[in-house]
Amino acid sequence: MLNSPLTKLVSIPKEALVSTFLVANAFVWYLSGFSYLQDATNSRFGNTSLLIIATANFASLVLSAFAVSSVTSKLKSRPVFLKYWIIAGALLSVLFAIMNLADFVGLLVLASLIGVYFGIGMPICMGYYAKSTAPQNRAKLSGIIILLIGLGYPLISIIGSRDTILLAAALSVWQILALILVLPAKSPEEPVLQKERVTFRSIISNKTFLLYAAPWLMFSLINQLTMELNRNYFSSNTFPTAFGQNFLLIENVLAGASAIICGFLADRKGRKRLALVGFVLLGVGYASLGFFSDNYLAAWFYVCVDGVAWGAFSMLFLVTIWGDIAQEKSSEKYYFLGVLPYLFSNLAGVFTGTYVLVNVQEGMVFSFASFFLFVAVLPLVYAPETLPDRILKNLDLNSYVNKALEKVKKSNIKT
Repeated sequence: MLNSPLTKLVSIPKEALVSTFLVANAFVWYLSGFSYLQDATNSRFGNTSLLIIATANFASLVLSAFAVSSVTSKLKSRPVFLKYWIIAGALLSVLFAIMNLADFVGLLVLASLIGVYFGIGMPICMGYYAKSTAPQNRAKLSGIIILLIGLGYPLISIIGSRDTILLAAALSVWQILALILVLPAKSPEEPVLQKERVTFRSIISNKTFLLYAAPWLMFSLINQLTMELNRNYFSSNTFPTAFGQNFLLIENVLAGASAIICGFLADRKGRKRLALVGFVLLGVGYASLGFFSDNYLAAWFYVCVDGVAWGAFSMLFLVTIWGDIAQEKSSEKYYFLGVLPYLFSNLAGVFTGTYVLVNVQEGMVFSFASFFLFVAVLPLVYAPETLPDRILKNLDLNSYVNKALEKVKKSNIKT
């Protein structure tokens, strides 16, 4: 009972739980706000304008995140910075209600502002999360982050789809919740020491970072490039209507559950083997669509493995692994570069989604996706485990002791 999952969560420091919600809060705010702008642009101005909006948002986000990541060593306290950043986000949310979103220039300005805002705060928020979480708890907390994103993003999107005033109110309230949690954080952090500072060059030349970043980039691109094709495939084939319309909802539910379960597994067994199993399963899932294109069972198998894999990968590659690799060093630059494949793949999906849907055959795309996902396993085979050896050894020792105690209790009961 002492080692139950609930007991482990209760024993986690309050600061770690606060940073967990702050990360989820930041991603939900950004995804909800920018998704609304994307839909508004596409419905009113068409695909060409959508490409301009997406590019402006991506460029402003990346440039601001790069600039902030470069100067975080001069930051005296992350909690103090985050308080002001959250207040700015609540004020920025009001722009959805007062700006003329029927005007393309207004959409462009707001998309750029959202990118700058998220780019400024995201690295600091992730660095605070890495600093406040212990490696043996990081994956399970990351699973909670993914679950909160999976619940918060659709909820705010549904509220905001009715009216821009409702969207502005929902985003502002969401930010105020984060502010309430971060306000009690009074103790400033110690300044980043010289030995904790890292450069972008040192990260890019880090073998461990590259061995994990390469498959993450490959998965992100494949996932985005096949997204529109998947929607067309499940809606146009001879599958039941309910399945074709709700397969994304099924995947999201599985992803949320998978993120939590895989988070506990990753803190117990390590990150590497979980990533390996996820890539293999997803490769088999795409292969099933390629070889059995009209088979209902193959479609169900793909939806299940894609949902489980997306939950595991987002938990690992968005939130967990880069903090592990950074170890005790300043982690903002690691997270900036680690999240970049996900952001870049979203932009690539906007540019290529329609082209792939119109010009490429489904079976060929699914077969190529399966092949490249199996190729992505190769770097992971040579990648080291990011959960420290001492933690794995302690976990094994604790497991051995618990089993021994259970045997003693059973023998005592019998006698």
